[in-house]
Amino acid sequence: MKNGSVQPALDRNGIGILIVLLDRGSTNLSGLEDVVSNLTTRKATVENLRKLDLVTFEPVREPRLCFRIALTEHGKVIAALQKIANDCIAGSFDVESAQIDS
Repeated sequence: MKNGSVQPALDRNGIGILIVLLDRGSTNLSGLEDVVSNLTTRKATVENLRKLDLVTFEPVREPRLCFRIALTEHGKVIAALQKIANDCIAGSFDVESAQIDS
């Protein structure tokens, strides 16, 4: 918590976006449509992730203005941990062969 302020919560849309960005590297808003179909919700979720310092949201002006979304270093760690947690819940995480980079 920064300066005693309440941080926005990480919801299932945010978790989905983090995991997709972990796999894809970076994308624009429309590249996340398969995760969050509603544009307003998608924008709000990315903004929430930006406030949590989990993603960057940078304008790209070529060939036309769009915004590139990518994980921060902190976001990569949170996304990787969330992916492991999801795999554990689904029963598809192999503890014997797992290697978690620190």
